[in-house]
Amino acid sequence: ELAARRLRYRGGRTQYWVVNLDDGLDPGATGREIEFEQVCSRPMLELWRGMTFKPWQGPPGVDGKGFLSVMFEATANPDLDPALKADMGRRNIFMISRNYCCLQSHYGFHFCGVEAMIGAPELANYATFHFKGGAADEERRILRARLVADMLEDHGFEAEVRQDSVFARATGYDDAGTARRLALLGYLLMHTRQLDMVMKRGAMVDALRQRMEDDLDHLAQDSA
Repeated sequence: ELAARRLRYRGGRTQYWVVNLDDGLDPGATGREIEFEQVCSRPMLELWRGMTFKPWQGPPGVDGKGFLSVMFEATANPDLDPALKADMGRRNIFMISRNYCCLQSHYGFHFCGVEAMIGAPELANYATFHFKGGAADEERRILRARLVADMLEDHGFEAEVRQDSVFARATGYDDAGTARRLALLGYLLMHTRQLDMVMKRGAMVDALRQRMEDDLDHLAQDSA
């Protein structure tokens, strides 16, 4: 069935729900909650590997101008009202089968979407990525979008930036190559959160980017 089930990981509930489209879960997975060990979807497993590779260290230190930018965006954008009920359209949802995964997620002030196929014939594998929004003003959000696009292009994605949105795609790779790029997407999903707030602080951004690049190198080595 296509009911969304809450994902449990390492003994605790997560803020993710899973919709099994076909054969993405162990046949014995029943109930309203599932354990991570019951997931059989390779694309989801690879994406999750990147998401959990290194703990997020929390939001970067924000200066006064960055804080005011966040406060203005939060008061000017009615979609960011924390009192709004988190319906299915705003949950973090994986839709999976054994070879396919689609993640729709909301991390605070921005939206991320990933879709991928691993195990397709004749190098028809793909991984796509959509990233939009942020807590800061438009200029800072655009700067972060460009940073994310640059990092993706360095790792074999074709990326396009439209205002504060990033659209990226990796195609034509074998299973292992697609898996590595999915893990990279998972890492970036987690570690670019709230980065827009400090995008005008050059030295801090350079240091954060170098740390992320180092982590991505280690993640790629783990994938080899």
